[in-house]
Amino acid sequence: MNPSIKGIALFLELQKAVFETKDLPATRYRIVNETHHLFSYRQALLWECKEGITAASGVSYVDKYAPFIVWINALCDFLSKDFLNQKPLHVKADSLPLSLSQEWTKWFPKDVIWAPLVVHGNLVGALLLSLEAPYNASQEHLLEYLTQSYAYALWAGNTEKQSIFSLRSLVKKPKFMLSSVAVLLGIFCFPVSYSAIAPAYVISKDPYVVRASLDGVVENVAVKPNTMVRTGESLITLDQTTLQSRLEVAEKNLEITETEYRQVSQMALYDVKQKAQMAIAKGKMEQAKSEVDYTASLLEKTLIKAPYDGLVIMDDAHEWIGKPVKTGERIMNIADVNETQLEIWLGINDAIALQKGSTLKFFLNTAPHAPLEAQIAFISYEPKLDPSGLLAYRIHATWIQDHTKASLGLKGNAKMYGDKTLLGIYILRRPMAILRQWMGM
Repeated sequence: MNPSIKGIALFLELQKAVFETKDLPATRYRIVNETHHLFSYRQALLWECKEGITAASGVSYVDKYAPFIVWINALCDFLSKDFLNQKPLHVKADSLPLSLSQEWTKWFPKDVIWAPLVVHGNLVGALLLSLEAPYNASQEHLLEYLTQSYAYALWAGNTEKQSIFSLRSLVKKPKFMLSSVAVLLGIFCFPVSYSAIAPAYVISKDPYVVRASLDGVVENVAVKPNTMVRTGESLITLDQTTLQSRLEVAEKNLEITETEYRQVSQMALYDVKQKAQMAIAKGKMEQAKSEVDYTASLLEKTLIKAPYDGLVIMDDAHEWIGKPVKTGERIMNIADVNETQLEIWLGINDAIALQKGSTLKFFLNTAPHAPLEAQIAFISYEPKLDPSGLLAYRIHATWIQDHTKASLGLKGNAKMYGDKTLLGIYILRRPMAILRQWMGM
């Protein structure tokens, strides 16, 4: 490979390695040790303006109090005062003051290069190379470009370090601490309201409960859940077999008693004694007629109809077919879709002091960006099991604004507001409750 091309390749590799190094000590180590891949030298020293010698080739630690390091720091301080350009400079003993030149032969060979590290015209450090043989012009030119890359890498690492140290020093200042405490106290004393979020459901306000009108077995359910029905429409039919048989027997008994009454009435025209039997025969006939009427009324009750227009609310209709029911047992509800309210289940761990008449916001799952306002109308005195099987307080709320979007059966979350308190107390409320339970207070 052409030596010039190989030198450029090594230069680019060194530049990339230094820029990719995120740790400042590792960057310093690369500068003093890996530069040897491109330039030959006896020793490399990295000097930084604020810290002095920070790295040396061939060693992992620099003792700042060693005689050699003390002398090098004094040399670099002297050279940095006469910093005029950004190009590497050949340093000779005869150009130094007597205090430095006397020890030159003790520490350095004859040829030394001072390569300044400059960022935006400001000196941030220098790379000192003690040479076995002097560099030619092309090597010095390449060294100039390489030290520019080193300068920016060191500057970036020192800037990040200084920002961290400046923050730490700022935190240690009393004024900063006092102002921080004052700001935190101000935030903690900010007035807020107690609030709680609980699952909520849109339910019917006054639904009509369809109950079993008599003991029997459900023969047919004529409607499906979540369908609209009209007044007088058939809903449920109970089994009529037993009542139909009773009605036939009662009607047959009525025919017999009517026949007996007619016979007694005809015989009473000729026999005075038969007149006394007329009252008995009439009583039996009327009793039989009452039995027929009663059985017929029970038979009519086996057909349950809708009392008014509304929406059918029930579980699966097929589960009721063939199921025995008792008188008064609930089967379904008929709800007016225009008369709805909110049912909220507030868990006992999230409970706050609420008052009737206080307002809340209801966030529909289908439209969380447009909350609806409602007013608390009922709060249960003691907790009960909610639909998920957890203990919770049952709350009902009526609408304040237009609630056409809140269709029957929709779900969401209700945010309720209680008394005023301080933000600090509100934040620490739950941890304090847990601590109190843990300590048994």
